[in-house]
Amino acid sequence: MDMNMDPDELVIMAENPYLIHHRLKRKRRFWVNPILVKRSRLGEFHHLRDKLQKDAAKFFDYYRMSLETFTCILDAIRPFITKSSDFRDPISPEERLTVTLRYLATGSSFKTLGYSFRISDVTVGRIVLDTCKAIWDKLQPLHLGPIVDGFWKRWCFPNCLGCIDGKHIRILNPKHSGTIFSIVLQSVAGLDYRFIAVDVGADGKESDGGIFSNANLSRQLEWGALGVHRHTTLPGTEIMTPCVILGDDENIPDEAVPSIQTWPIRNCF
Repeated sequence: MDMNMDPDELVIMAENPYLIHHRLKRKRRFWVNPILVKRSRLGEFHHLRDKLQKDAAKFFDYYRMSLETFTCILDAIRPFITKSSDFRDPISPEERLTVTLRYLATGSSFKTLGYSFRISDVTVGRIVLDTCKAIWDKLQPLHLGPIVDGFWKRWCFPNCLGCIDGKHIRILNPKHSGTIFSIVLQSVAGLDYRFIAVDVGADGKESDGGIFSNANLSRQLEWGALGVHRHTTLPGTEIMTPCVILGDDENIPDEAVPSIQTWPIRNCF
């Protein structure tokens, strides 16, 4: 068994003896699968890049952004996603960003994108993770800025992280179910109406407060995401108070998230 595996893969295999047995029995037939060898000639990125750059409308339709915006993001994160290898041609930063944007734009699985770009699905997953982290680390301070201070200066509301609300999206229900099925899109917007966080997929029968309590955002806030602490002093004082997220009564979270609270408020805008 390869001990140079990713730590997460080692943990998964340690918890499943069958995977260890399967890994030991499996013999690797190829260093690189023949389907992936022709990436530079038949892969989606290499096949479409030059044509898309000559057509602004098609480029925007494919990337969901203009060529200028794409280039700006690429220049900002290039040092963080550039890889080198002594054994094979590394995937370029431009292709890594393209794979990530297509994943975010289409929601396609790693396996589907892997066949399209002629990259293994495992590599696609690592590319998406690394590129998203680079985008957040590099661009978040520039475009989101200090959220709490921004809310105070613009809206005169202290210790505020954002405004939260949800939207039920109807989906096809099973035949003869006799009821309406939906999933919930819940988002938090910042002081300039930009989304800070979006959670999609919760069951429509859950309350907004329950969805927030179980969402990744609430856990990240507990760990100091968005550059905020559990408690912050009120502007111009030394009084420590909790940070809050503005929302209506339905968004009051469960007691499982005591540090980041919602402040029930109506008609705030």
